[in-house]
Amino acid sequence: MTGGIHILDLHKFDVDEKNGFLSSELPLDHLENTYYKPWETLATNIPRLLLTNQLKPEVENRLPLLSIDQLTSLQELKRGYVLLTFIINGYVWSINPPNEIIPDSLALPLLEVSKKLGLPPVATYSSVVLWNYKLVDNTKEISLENLTTGLTFTGSFDEAWFYLISVYFEKIGAQCVEHGLKAIDAVTANYSVSFIESMKLLAMSIDNLTDILKRMDEKCDPYVFYFRIRPFLAGWKNMAKVGLPHGVKYGPNGEYQQWSGGSNAQSSLIQYLDLVLGVTHFSDGGQQQYPRKPITNESQFKRNSYLLDMRQYMPQPHRSFLKEVGEKTNIRQYVLKQSSESAERFAYDTCISMMKNFRDVHLGIIKNYILIPARAERMNETNVMRNGLATTHNNKNHVGTGGTSLVKFLTQCRDETSDMAVTKWVKEYLKDDNVEHSNLEMNFIFDYNYNFVGFKDKVSNIQLIEDEDENTDVDFFIHHW
Repeated sequence: MTGGIHILDLHKFDVDEKNGFLSSELPLDHLENTYYKPWETLATNIPRLLLTNQLKPEVENRLPLLSIDQLTSLQELKRGYVLLTFIINGYVWSINPPNEIIPDSLALPLLEVSKKLGLPPVATYSSVVLWNYKLVDNTKEISLENLTTGLTFTGSFDEAWFYLISVYFEKIGAQCVEHGLKAIDAVTANYSVSFIESMKLLAMSIDNLTDILKRMDEKCDPYVFYFRIRPFLAGWKNMAKVGLPHGVKYGPNGEYQQWSGGSNAQSSLIQYLDLVLGVTHFSDGGQQQYPRKPITNESQFKRNSYLLDMRQYMPQPHRSFLKEVGEKTNIRQYVLKQSSESAERFAYDTCISMMKNFRDVHLGIIKNYILIPARAERMNETNVMRNGLATTHNNKNHVGTGGTSLVKFLTQCRDETSDMAVTKWVKEYLKDDNVEHSNLEMNFIFDYNYNFVGFKDKVSNIQLIEDEDENTDVDFFIHHW
C-alpha cells in the first residue's frame, strides 16, 4: 500500500518506532558543563533538602542566576527543563502555606528554557516521565527490569516506580502507534483484511497497556503516593484552596501565572488512541447530563477544553503529530459505513471495549490511590506535617494534580468511550454499571496468530471459545461475549 499515513517521518515528530513517544535518544542523566553544577547539585539533593527543610533557603540564598546560553543542544535544553521544573515544584510545595513568589535565579532561566521548548514553566509529564529515566544496562531494551528513574522529590522506591510504570507504558504504547497508523492506512487503501487485522492488534496493544497499569501497586504504596508524592506533582492552577489563589509569581518583579501540574492527561499516547478511534470528549454540561441522554447531534456540544488544554503541556513535536493524526484519521467514518454485523464493526468495538476497560482500571487506581487514603480516619489522628493537595482530604470533590475534579472527569471520559461503540448491544453492555449479571472481566486471551480464543472471568479461570472459522474470530468473539 502507498499513500498512507505510515509513510510519515515519525522521527520528525520525535516519535520512535520501538519506543513510541519516548525519544529514540536516551535522556541525559546530567549536564557535563560544570557551569550548571549548581542546578544539578540542587535538583539531585531535593529529597535530602526537603527532609531537612533546607530547600527554601538553598533556592533563595545560594542558587546563582545562570544563563541558558551554554545549553547548546536539544538534549541539554530538555535536561535543563527537568532540573528546573523539579526545583520549582519542590520549592513551591516545600512548606505550608506554599511559596508564592519564585526567586529570579530560578524563575528567569526556567522561563527561558520553557519558551525554547514550547512547554509551561512547571513540572509536566515530560519532565517527570518522558525525560527522567535511565537504563540499568544501556545494551538492553527498555523494560521494567532495566529501568531506573532520574530525579525524585522523596527519594522513595514508591515515587520511582510511579514514574517508571509510565515510562514503560509509553514504551509498550509504540505498538498502539504502529497498529493504529496501519489501520488508518488500510482504510485509505480500502483493504478490509488489513484493517481488521490491524484493529485486532491494536486491541491487544491497548490490553497490554492496561496490564502495565495494573502493576502500579507492586511497588507504589497508595498512602505514600497520596501524602508524600502527589503534593509535589501539583501545579498552581485551581489551587486556591491550598494557598495559591493567583498561581505563582515568576520573579519578584514578574507576573503571576497559573499552570496545571504533571498529569497522565499530558500523555500523547492516550490522546492518540482517542483520535485514532474517533472517541470524542465533551465539556461539562454537554452529553454528561444525568440521567444520560442519547446524542443526536454532536456538533451541539463543545469539545472538552481540559483535554485540548493539556496538549500545550506536551512536547511540540508530539502536538504536531496529534494534529496530523487528527486530520487524517478515518477509522470511525469507515466503520459506520459497514453493515451492522460486519467484522469491521466488531473489530472496532473490540478496541472500544479495551479502551473502556483501560479507563475502568484507571478509575480503580484513582479509588485506591486517592479516594481511600483521603477518607482514612487515621488522617485526622496524626500531627504529621502535610502540604499542598494532601491537606484537602475533607473535600469530596477531589482535585487532581492537573487541577481537575478527578472522578467526575475520568468517569466522563470512560462513559464517552463506551458511547463510541457502533453495535447497539455492545454499547448498552459497556454503559451498564450493574456488573452483577456477569462474572466476566474484559481481559481477553489471544493465540499466537492474534486470534481471539477466550477471556478471563472474575475468578481468573480462562474460558476458551472454539472458533471453527479462523477468519471470523472477531465476529465469533462478539457474539459469545
